[in-house]
Amino acid sequence: MKRDARYAACLLIAASFLLFFALNRSAFLGNLLDPDNRSQIPAPDRAAVMSASTFPGYPVDLNSAAVEDLMTLPGVGEKTARRIIDERELRGGFSSVEDLLKIKHFGEAGLKRLNNLVTVKRPLENE
Repeated sequence: MKRDARYAACLLIAASFLLFFALNRSAFLGNLLDPDNRSQIPAPDRAAVMSASTFPGYPVDLNSAAVEDLMTLPGVGEKTARRIIDERELRGGFSSVEDLLKIKHFGEAGLKRLNNLVTVKRPLENE
């Protein structure tokens, strides 16, 4: 009797494997035929997806934003917001978004993340 139970268990396992393989055939064969996954469509760039139209109240003007406004930006906490304002006051304003790279602990990744969410408006001459 034990032999029949083992035989039935093996058949059940084999049938389960075959069913699983049949349902996921493209996943297995796709990896075998294209190991580098070159045929797959690349995921969209997060920076491109996170644009000003995605978030209400954006883009944020770096030359007039308060700490609270800057803290609404993804990845910007209180310290970074204060650094942005300190740099703005030191320079008399930003001339471009790329000026963020001059801020301590602010790099290319941060610039890429915020590029579509911030802007630099020039102050009027008479103000």
